[in-house]
Amino acid sequence: MLNILADGLMPLVEELFLEFGNIQRFDGRTPTAEQLACADVLLVRSVTAVNAALLEQAPHLRFVGSATIGTDHLDIEALEQRGIFWTAAPGCNADAVADYVLSAVLNWQQAKGHVLADLTVGVVGVGNIGSRLSRRLNALGVKVLCCDPPRHEPDFVSLAQMLPQVDVLTLHVPGGKTTEKMLNAETLAAMKPGALLINSCRGKVVDNSALVAWLEQGAGEAVLDVYETEPDFDKRLLPLARWLTPHIAGHSIEGKRRGTWMLYQALCQQQGLTASGHFEQWLPLPAVTRVNGNQLDVRKVGNLVYDVRDDDAWFREGLKAGKSFDVLRRSYPKRREWQSLDCEFLEDGTKVWALVSH
Repeated sequence: MLNILADGLMPLVEELFLEFGNIQRFDGRTPTAEQLACADVLLVRSVTAVNAALLEQAPHLRFVGSATIGTDHLDIEALEQRGIFWTAAPGCNADAVADYVLSAVLNWQQAKGHVLADLTVGVVGVGNIGSRLSRRLNALGVKVLCCDPPRHEPDFVSLAQMLPQVDVLTLHVPGGKTTEKMLNAETLAAMKPGALLINSCRGKVVDNSALVAWLEQGAGEAVLDVYETEPDFDKRLLPLARWLTPHIAGHSIEGKRRGTWMLYQALCQQQGLTASGHFEQWLPLPAVTRVNGNQLDVRKVGNLVYDVRDDDAWFREGLKAGKSFDVLRRSYPKRREWQSLDCEFLEDGTKVWALVSH
């Protein structure tokens, strides 16, 4: 029997992991020494820094699973030095983040009166999220420029080439020294006047002070889900940014549960067991399941399932009521992904909605 220590906000832990042993929950930012001392398995989210100091308090630890797409909160070298198996959940919430960005682009385009087909969108980081987003935008007839510094694809461009060309710049890079303050006073100044910046990856990718100055100058607009000062929130952004949310771009029901499911599969494999059941059995029925029609309006249809403007209004109201960033993030309302909607909007016999939402 294993002693499993799991983040208190991670879904499906009892349903999936109880067969392995005892489960104890902990506050994501502050696991105690007493809790860590007995843990064989540690299940975390991005708010838990699994570093050498934490590992010193967990002598029995043999498995660390992070239900996240990123690993910058894991000290991988320290884990491997101690012979601790580690895993993450790459791609678990990629569709949710792509929904978030597409909702922002489509609602911004409508508010500004832009023609969708006339827009050029720059995608920085073409991994699980960036690739999905690029396919969706291409399906809608939007011109997409891609930049991914570690990769040298023939069709990719550099960030310097991209900045003056794009109407929307959306960031999907990992955290770390190579991406820290990638958007700073110099690079922001190089952006096309009036462009929209969307950051839903890591807060430290954008220099907060430079961003505030750029917005105050009216040089462009911003949709922000992550912040350099997180979990502190710079309230100077409230009157400056178009839409703001508390690091929830990937927090769909599907994304959260898929992350836990992927860790369950990894632990089964490590223990020499076969995972039982299938992921879909753990998804509740969505409120809206089907829409029929003969014209395609992806923005209106997508807003039936998820609309970033609703989250912006909820976040601002929560801050006005004196709630903290972390409290709001923890109390985020349940949300489905666009792909939960079965939509039969057809163009020339092609199920365009299916193409855009997958």
